[in-house]
Amino acid sequence: MPARDIEWPPELHPSTAPVFIHNEIYIPSEPEVVWQHLIRASHWHEHYAHCRGLRFADDGGPDLAEDTEFSWRTFGVRVTTNVTEFKPPHRLAWRGEGPGGHAYHGWVIDPVADGCRVVTQEAQSGLFPSLLRIPVRRVLRRAHRLWLEGLAAVVMNDDPLPASRASQSD
Repeated sequence: MPARDIEWPPELHPSTAPVFIHNEIYIPSEPEVVWQHLIRASHWHEHYAHCRGLRFADDGGPDLAEDTEFSWRTFGVRVTTNVTEFKPPHRLAWRGEGPGGHAYHGWVIDPVADGCRVVTQEAQSGLFPSLLRIPVRRVLRRAHRLWLEGLAAVVMNDDPLPASRASQSD
């Protein structure tokens, strides 16, 4: 079943946001496998170089879920984030707030022949994205390409995931 498009908040819709980027990759794996690696935010730093100091609020983690709150440093900026869309194994999105801007970042995993197409899109608004839109777009496009490539490498290496806290307590 193909995933629907990301449900953009009106104030961060790609048609009006100063910064919008789109990246995608084909991964020869089942969407469920990609999903499990994508939602394991506690391991992002292992395949996404711009993730540092990720901390879950309210004893959350290691996996993302609906309404998960977490903070992290990306590009040297502390961002407070809340998961707003959680539709396993096809759609994930979060809203992020940081100094000088806010963002909406969505992921779509669509099954295709012999694997899946993984799309990531981000829209940003605020002072810094408005003033620095061209360099921000360039940096984000490259960073998200590397994130997708890192995700694909982890999936293709079939690195086993440690059990989540929920399954450890069963």
